[in-house]
Amino acid sequence: MRIKENAVLPGTKPQPNVRTLFGDLPVDHSRCLRKRRWIYGQSVFLAGVRLKDEYLIVASNKEPTQALARYQKRWSIEVLFSALKKRGFDYEQTHLTDPERIKKLVALLAIAFTWAHLVGVWLAEKKPLKMNYPAASRGVSS
Repeated sequence: MRIKENAVLPGTKPQPNVRTLFGDLPVDHSRCLRKRRWIYGQSVFLAGVRLKDEYLIVASNKEPTQALARYQKRWSIEVLFSALKKRGFDYEQTHLTDPERIKKLVALLAIAFTWAHLVGVWLAEKKPLKMNYPAASRGVSS
């Protein structure tokens, strides 16, 4: 789960925020902390990456070395659902109720989304696109 970079680390005075644990990272570099930390009353592992204008910090109850990769995959799924809903295919406007028809529609939308994505990749190879979207959806390097 992504946490805010100003989340407080309890137990010390003054109470630093989690950004201080990653503040020395160069842009596009990451760090996984092997020791659990208390955040929001939970003992979690932390992993973070410094992006151009912000930090992406992820809390996990599992081994932290894969936390950023898992979050990146999760974010890709969120982008897909966003495209299928209001930002693209407007799936919710179908008002279908028959499970078989819904299943077929979702399969068709997945194919259409994949095709659109591949065409976008092909076009970007021909002429690089200028991207301007939230930092959390950018690739994360380890």
